[in-house]
Amino acid sequence: MLANHQGAVEEDPVALLQASHAVAQQSQVKTEEQIAAEQVWYGSEKVWLVYKDGFSLATVVKTEPGSLPEGKVKIRLEHDGTILDVDEDDIEKANPPSYDRSEDLASLLYLNESSVMHCLRQRYGGNLIHSYAGPNIVIINPLSTPSMYSEKVMHMFKGCRREDTAPHVYAVAQSAYRNLLTTRQDQSIVLLGKSGSGKTTNCQHLVQYLVSIAGSTGKIFSAEKWQAVYTILEAFGNSSTAMNTNASRFSHIVSLDFDQAGQVASASIQTMLLEKLRVSRRPEAESTFNIFYYMMAGADSTLRTELHFNHLAENSAFGIFPQSKPEDKQRASQQFTKLQAAMKVLGIAAEEQKALWLVLGAIYHLGAAGATKAGRKQFARHEWAQKAAYLLGCTLEELSSSIFKHQAKGLQHSTSFRGGPDEVGQGEGSGSKVTALECLEAMASGLYSEIFTLVISLINRALKSSQHSLCSLLIVDTPGFQNPRLAQQQRGATFEELCHNYTQERLQTLFHERTFIQELERYKEENIELALDDIESSTSLSVAAIDQASTQALVRTLSRTDEARGLLWLMEEEAAGGSEESMLERLFRYYGTAQGETKGASLLLKGEKPHLFLLGHSHGTDWVEYNAQGWLSHAKHNPATQNAATLLQDSQKYDSKI
Repeated sequence: MLANHQGAVEEDPVALLQASHAVAQQSQVKTEEQIAAEQVWYGSEKVWLVYKDGFSLATVVKTEPGSLPEGKVKIRLEHDGTILDVDEDDIEKANPPSYDRSEDLASLLYLNESSVMHCLRQRYGGNLIHSYAGPNIVIINPLSTPSMYSEKVMHMFKGCRREDTAPHVYAVAQSAYRNLLTTRQDQSIVLLGKSGSGKTTNCQHLVQYLVSIAGSTGKIFSAEKWQAVYTILEAFGNSSTAMNTNASRFSHIVSLDFDQAGQVASASIQTMLLEKLRVSRRPEAESTFNIFYYMMAGADSTLRTELHFNHLAENSAFGIFPQSKPEDKQRASQQFTKLQAAMKVLGIAAEEQKALWLVLGAIYHLGAAGATKAGRKQFARHEWAQKAAYLLGCTLEELSSSIFKHQAKGLQHSTSFRGGPDEVGQGEGSGSKVTALECLEAMASGLYSEIFTLVISLINRALKSSQHSLCSLLIVDTPGFQNPRLAQQQRGATFEELCHNYTQERLQTLFHERTFIQELERYKEENIELALDDIESSTSLSVAAIDQASTQALVRTLSRTDEARGLLWLMEEEAAGGSEESMLERLFRYYGTAQGETKGASLLLKGEKPHLFLLGHSHGTDWVEYNAQGWLSHAKHNPATQNAATLLQDSQKYDSKI
């Protein structure tokens, strides 16, 4: 679980971690004076007063029975002595000061939100950015990372048990590695957090620790090689968003495969949920993928000539323009040089690199070509389309036909976005409502998807090995939870953002089950009685509103029933002639507030404008407003997307390269 914060001060991390752990160990053995001080603390009944913007320490003032209305309590605020009558529900018990920097939040005597936040804040103030929470770890990442991840720190955790060292992401990696060696079973580490909280950075720390400490057969996995992997992933899979200037726009799973001796024998990366449409369309003030800016700024004169980049277009249907600030251009140019060096490290040949640049250049020129807004579907500026066709190794006619003509060779039917063929949308008739620009966007996103798939396969070629592996350690990294309103953006969240939020919530469900449900079941099996407040169901109702399947889900049919099913299923059904309005109407009928219910009873609310709806993620603690306009296009198959692969396969340029 990760968060982001400012203000950490640099100091020797090894000394800091060792000292903090020593203090934590000593605090478990208390002197008579400390015990006496704690007794005084308990006798004075210290509490946290919780209010909208935070919490304050207070002391409960003893009153005569019946002197206060039922449910009220009198308190004195510590910071200014103010006496207040407050609701009992607005106070939470506070722990003695000896718990202020507890290494494990689960060890707090009083476990409540204020006490957890107070402990995390106290630890962060002492540059202790890692804290355990039972079997999990919470990391509050400073924006400028201190030298908490040096090789010296790495060796501090090598071979250690969790209880022997201070909390650290390396301790998590070491614990997973130890479990893998002792049980000979696969292990996994899942990173959770909001966008920009540092998940991908910590994923890199985990991988580098494991590769460094475990070593690899024949030393084939160096720190330099893994740095190269992430340099390439960042270039092709990241972009600037409202919440994060370098946000991952895809999910990925790193698999490290270990041999009998416990060394890394092989590795691979699996990716999913790439925001491929970002190449042509994205929220206002957000950027396309980093690689386009790197290439436009860093291509040398020979490559610029080959890509027809000597004169860049003034207009682009995809909004892809070179960066305007000189410092940004310089940084992008340096990143392109770094990217080329990383590709060399992974053995990606110059000809293979050139094939990537040609397709990326073609996507740029397709944006410059644009599409007509009315009349016959065609390019708006044919001279730029000609450049795209040249870079793709086809004729202008072939390119135009692949994008705008729907009777494409080999396409008998469209494909449902949940997988499998259906009978909807054959031929030109079904595509008549699709605009020329949407066809152009489909080709661009299809081309970029092919490029991204190729990049991942080139990375995996460099990571794979013929060595026999015994078991694997998987690290899961996904785009974080996102809410445009938190970034002061006055827009509804997109379908892609819904997918990322849904993924986060599904992973939170896994966290909840592993941390609470399974533990409670074990207590029950061992007949241990435990008095706990009701633990909420592990799955939030907002998840059901997205993915709940009907009992007929196994029988592929588009016939409508009144049985409730989630948004993803409704999108598929409504794509066959429905609309976003009818889709939302059905969604509210299944999951909205029933007649006579209060708003709090539902996790789905209507927005103030058409197409807007609010979904209360994580049991209603994270409300996000979504704009469903255009969402059904995600459930409709545009043949131009598939034609992108056919174009590249038939190209005169890529036979020997891709």
